[in-house]
Amino acid sequence: MKLPTAIVRLFSVISGCVLSTIGYAQQKNLPLGFQLNQELNYYLMQEENASVHTSLKPYKENFFSTQAYNAVFIDSGKYYYGFTEALFQKHLLDIKEKDVKLMVDPLFDVSWGITNQKYPSGRDRLWTNTRGFRVMGDITKKFSFETRFYENQFFYPLYIDSMADARSVGLGYGRSKPFKTDGHDVGNSQGNISYSPHKNINFQLGHGKFFIGNGYRSLLLSDNAQSYPYYSGTFQLFKGKLQYHTINTWLQSLIRIPRTTTAEALFKRKAGSFHYLTFRPGKKLELGIFEATIYKQYEEGFGVIQLPYSFYVPLIGLSTALHGLQAANNVLLGLNGSYRAAKFIEVYGQLAVDDTAKLGWQLGARWFDVAGIKGTRILVEYNHAARYMYTHTMDERLQNYSHTNQELAHPIGASFDEWVVQLYYQPVQRLHLTAHSTMSTRYRVRGTVHGENILAPNDMSPVGSDWSKVRANYLRLEASYHFNCKTRMEVYASMNWRNMYFEDGIPAQKERFIYVGLRMNLSNFYLDI
Repeated sequence: MKLPTAIVRLFSVISGCVLSTIGYAQQKNLPLGFQLNQELNYYLMQEENASVHTSLKPYKENFFSTQAYNAVFIDSGKYYYGFTEALFQKHLLDIKEKDVKLMVDPLFDVSWGITNQKYPSGRDRLWTNTRGFRVMGDITKKFSFETRFYENQFFYPLYIDSMADARSVGLGYGRSKPFKTDGHDVGNSQGNISYSPHKNINFQLGHGKFFIGNGYRSLLLSDNAQSYPYYSGTFQLFKGKLQYHTINTWLQSLIRIPRTTTAEALFKRKAGSFHYLTFRPGKKLELGIFEATIYKQYEEGFGVIQLPYSFYVPLIGLSTALHGLQAANNVLLGLNGSYRAAKFIEVYGQLAVDDTAKLGWQLGARWFDVAGIKGTRILVEYNHAARYMYTHTMDERLQNYSHTNQELAHPIGASFDEWVVQLYYQPVQRLHLTAHSTMSTRYRVRGTVHGENILAPNDMSPVGSDWSKVRANYLRLEASYHFNCKTRMEVYASMNWRNMYFEDGIPAQKERFIYVGLRMNLSNFYLDI
C-alpha cells in the first residue's frame, strides 16, 4: 500500500530541508512493557556493546544491533495469506517511501473475568474494554514520531476498585468518570517527537512516562502514574560510556483551584525535573546518579506562581544545592547500579534519599536461561521505603511525589517492605508461562493509611500514633500465546489471588479472580499491590 505520490514528495521535501540524512538508526521509543524489555535485555546481555545504558527506559530503537532488534520485532516465518501476515508479522498499515516511513496499528485490550467478591450492587463480573490506535513514523533516520490514544472502561477487582474510587482515577491512566454503576471510564493519550542531530544527542517533546532502574519496581521514577507532558534531552560522551538524561515535566494534583470563572475549575499544578547521569565503563557494570525535584507552581492565596530558574537549568545537583532536601520544592536523590555477574545473571539495586532521614532501597537479581534451560527466567527483588517517604508537609502537600493522585515511584507508596518473585518460561515459540508473586508488609498509623499513603501530609499524624502492620500477598499464574511481534498482540488467561491480613482481629480481605482476554501487551499496569 502506497501514499499518494504528492504526499510522499511533500514529506521528502520537508525532511530534506529540515534534516540532514546522516545514516544512523531510527529514533522511536520502544514500549515500556516489562516482558518486552526483558526480551531486549536478554539479547543485550549477549553483546559486547557497552554504550547501551539499560537502566533508563523507554529504550530507543537505535540502541540495538540489527540482530538483537530483529530477534524481538521481526518474524521471519513464511506466511502465504495477507491475513496471516497481518496477524503475525506486520503493522496494519506499513508504508515505506525513500526516507519516509509510516506505521499504523489498532490497540485494544478486551478481557473478561469473575471474582469471588461482589460489588455492593451484587456484580461479580470483571471487564476491561480498551480501544485505541497507534501511529508511528520516521522522516530520515534522525527524526521519528509516535502518537497513541486509548479509550477505556474498567470493572476492576474489588480491592483495586476501592483504591481507584478513593483517588478518582483509572490506575495507570488518570482521572476517571463513573461508568454505569460500578465501573470507571477514562481516556489516555501518549506521544512524542524524537530528533537526534548527532548520534550521541537526542531531544524529545512528548506526553508519556519513564522508568529508571533495572528491576520490576523503581524507587526513583516508574511508569505507575498517568502520562505527563515533558521535554527531554539525552547526551552521550566518551564513546557512550557516560550518558546524561534530563527531563522536565508538568504535573498536577486532582485538587481544584477554589475560585474560577470557568464552568469547571482547573486542577492545582506542579512541575518536575528529573536528572540522571549514568556511567558504563564496560558491558558488565552500570552506575547511575539521580536527582528529582517537584517544584511549587501553586501558592494558596496567590494562585499560580512562577517557577524558579533552576527548573529550566538541566544540571544535576543544582536543585539540591539551591533548595536542600527539606524545602518547599521537594528533592529526591538516588543511586542506581547493576552488575552482570555471569553471562545471563545480573544483580541490581537502588538507594533513594528523601528529606535526609527517609531512605528507600532495592536489591534484586535476574537469571536468564536458568541452569542452561532455554527460555526460562527468574527474578527475585526486595524493596523497602521508609515511613512518610515521598510525602511533604501539610502546607506544601502538593509537592508530594505524585501525579494525578498516583505515585511516581513505587505503587504501594511508602512505609513498606516487599518481596517480588517472578518465574517465567517459554517452552515453545509464542507460548509464555508466568508465575508472579509479591509479598509486602506495610506499616501504618493504626486505623489510617498515614505513613503509607504519600498523598497524606507527613506532619499530620493522629495524636499518639500507634503503628500497626498490614500484610498483603499477591499471586498470578498466567499463560499467554503471542501473535504479532510488532504490536505484542496476545491471548491470555490468568488466575489471581490477593490476600490482605490486619492486626487486632480485623477480618482478612481475600479476593480470587480470573481473567481471559486479547490484548496488545505494550504497557505495565500494577495489580500486585
